[in-house]
Amino acid sequence: TRICCVLIMLAIAVATSPFVSAAAPEPVRVVLDDNYPPLSFRDKDGRLQGILIDQWMLWQQKTGVPVLLSGMAWTEAFGQMRSGNFDVIDTISINEERKEWLDFSAPYFNMDVPIFFRRDIGGIAGVESLKGFKVGVKKNDNVGHILRDKGIDDLVEFPDAESVVKAAGERKIVVFAMGKPPSLYYLYKMGLQKEFNFTKASLYDAQFFRAVPKGKAALLQQVEAGFGKITPKEYDEIERRWMGESAEANGLLRYLYWILGCIAAMAGILAIWNLSLKRKVRLVTAEIQLLNEQLEAKVEERTQDLFFFF
Repeated sequence: TRICCVLIMLAIAVATSPFVSAAAPEPVRVVLDDNYPPLSFRDKDGRLQGILIDQWMLWQQKTGVPVLLSGMAWTEAFGQMRSGNFDVIDTISINEERKEWLDFSAPYFNMDVPIFFRRDIGGIAGVESLKGFKVGVKKNDNVGHILRDKGIDDLVEFPDAESVVKAAGERKIVVFAMGKPPSLYYLYKMGLQKEFNFTKASLYDAQFFRAVPKGKAALLQQVEAGFGKITPKEYDEIERRWMGESAEANGLLRYLYWILGCIAAMAGILAIWNLSLKRKVRLVTAEIQLLNEQLEAKVEERTQDLFFFF
C-alpha cells in the first residue's frame, strides 16, 4: 500500500512539474501543386521553392507547429487530398463540387486566367470564340469547370502547367486556358513567348484558398491564425523575392535620382557662385568706399588750399 501511495505521489509530481515539457504538436501535412510558378515549383535539383513555400516555412516559425510540405502534380495532389492523406491542400479554387467535401480559408491570392492562342489565329476574344477548338487545360483545375459551365466541352487535359505549354509549343493544341503567371513563365522558359497571344479580358479572376477536410473547423482556424501572424511587411518581402522589382519602376527611380543629382549639383554651383558674387560685391564696395574717402580728402585739401590763397 505504501508503495502504491508513493507511486501515485510520484506520478502527480511528474505530471505537475514545471520541468516536464508539453507534448510536441502534431505536424500539419500540406499538399500543393509543385508546378505553378511563382507560387510553388521545383528548382533544378528538385527542391520545392516559391512564394507559398516561404510562407509556410514562416507559418511554421510563427506557430511552432511543424509543417510537412508535399508537392506533386495537381491531379495527384487533388486525389491524395480527397483520399484523406493530407490535412491541408493549397493553391485551390472554390467550386460547388469542392464545397461538398472541403472547408476553405479566406482567399489569399488573385490570378488572371486569360485564353492563350497561337499568334497566327485570329478572332479569339473570349470564351464564346472557343467553340470548335480543342482547349488545353490542367486536369482538375477550376478553369475546366468554368469552361464546361459556359458550354465549352472539348477540353484536352494535362497533368500540370508545364505540360500544357509544352503541348501548345508542339502544336498538339493551339489554344489553352490557364493562370497568367505560370503560363508566361513556361512560355518564356521554352522560348515560345513570340508565338502566342492572350485575350485582353480574362476568362475569370481566379482566387486561391487553402482548404481542409469538411468539418475540421479547429484545423482551419489554426491555419488561418498562423498566417495572420505574418506581417504585411513579411508578406511583401516574400512576394518581391519571387516576383522581382519592376524594371520600369527601377528605371524611373534611377532617372529621378539623376534629376535630383543634377538639381543638387546646380544648387551647389549656384551657392558657390553666390558666395563668389558676395565676395566680389564686398571688394568692389570696399574699393568704392576707399575712393570716396580719397576723394573727400582731396576735396578737403583743395578747399584748405583755396582758403589759404585768399
